[in-house]
Amino acid sequence: MIQDLKINLSTKAITILEDMTVIKLHRRLQDLADQSDLRPAMTILDSTPSIRYTDYIVELVDGWHVLNLEKLYEGSIIQFGEPFTPHIVPIGKVLI
Repeated sequence: MIQDLKINLSTKAITILEDMTVIKLHRRLQDLADQSDLRPAMTILDSTPSIRYTDYIVELVDGWHVLNLEKLYEGSIIQFGEPFTPHIVPIGKVLI
């Protein structure tokens, strides 16, 4: 049972029900994709729903999109070719 996401299969819309990191969203989508053979009623894709470039940059592909981006943090999500960065994540040491 999906408790942290609501997925509309016909529109490929994802509603996030609890705050999560960008990488957690990617992992959840991949988990659901991997489990689709076990639960055909929950099949979410004909192809991969997301691509991870780094733990902080994920792109939703094949028309998949998040309706409430404000629930995401710690990274950037790209959907419809447009990046959304809810929070800046420093990579490397910050010098003051």
